[in-house]
Order: sequence, then C-alpha cells, then structure tokens
Amino acid sequence: MRNTLLNFSIFIILTVFAKLAYAQTPAAMSSAEVKKVREIPTPLFIVNSIIVGDKIISQLETQAIKNTVIYRGLNAPGIYANLTTAGIVVITSEEQIANQSFAELAAQRRVSGRISFLLNGHELNAAQATTIRINPESIEQLHITPPSTAGGETTVSIQVASSKPDTSKHLPGTVRIR
Repeated sequence: MRNTLLNFSIFIILTVFAKLAYAQTPAAMSSAEVKKVREIPTPLFIVNSIIVGDKIISQLETQAIKNTVIYRGLNAPGIYANLTTAGIVVITSEEQIANQSFAELAAQRRVSGRISFLLNGHELNAAQATTIRINPESIEQLHITPPSTAGGETTVSIQVASSKPDTSKHLPGTVRIR
C-alpha cells in the first residue's frame, strides 16, 4: 500500500511537472507535439541536499517526507541553480541517505589534480562541486576523461539514473484511476 501511494504520488508530481513545463493538455497536441512530450527529460531529484535517482525516490517512506518543492527549468535557488534545464524536485525527509562528495567520488577512482565535474551534461562550478553530495547508487554512468594537455584538468562526467516512463500507452498528463 505504501509503495502504491508513493508511486502514485511520484506519478502525480511528474504529471504536474510535465504540464507546467509544456502548459498543454494531451488532447490538444498534434502527433509531432506528442513525440516531443515523450522526450520530456526527467527532473533532478534532491533529497536532504543529496542528488538521488528514481530508485531512491521510490524507496522513501511517505510518512518520512516533510516537504516537497518543485523548481521549474532554471529557477532553482542558490547552489542548485543551473544543474539542469529539466527542473528540480527538492524533498526534505527524515530518512538518512548514503552519500559521497564529488571529491570522494574522484578519489575513490584514483583521479587527482585539477578536476572538473559534469552532472547530466551540466558543468558544476567550484561551490557546487564542493557542497553538493550524491548517492552512489544513483549513478548510472561515470566517465573519466583525462586532460588533453599537460597541466590540464580531468573531467569526471556523471549521469544520474532515471527511469523513463512508458508513454507508448499513456501520454504524460494522463490521469489513470484504478
């Protein structure tokens, strides 16, 4: 029951997010617009100042969630600004989540020297790279690019895991009641 409610809540949050981002109803869309909607990027999820993937979101106890805030597009405040163009869902929860700093992540992979970090293709500034933490289980892909010149910087590119909803049967914005 708890997971059903949480999954339904996440579905509603993503549905509202999609409607806010595109401000259209599925019935009013052409086939070209439907294709665009199917390519809606997943927002970045942050729980207790830790970047997490969908798997961690689905494991949260609904009773432990204190607050949820949705930032559309690039409107996220302060340290989260410019992390994604798909928007950010910030959740405050009583639960503890395993996490690492980006520096710890690089050191674990024996990367040293000057390092720049990319998160889902967006470059982190120095403040973001030192402040923001990530859940290791939420990393779908990590790619290390060595410096191209002597004294250059190594690039660590991180892709956060996200599940794409199956929109072949139901368009985003469709409310399903069972």
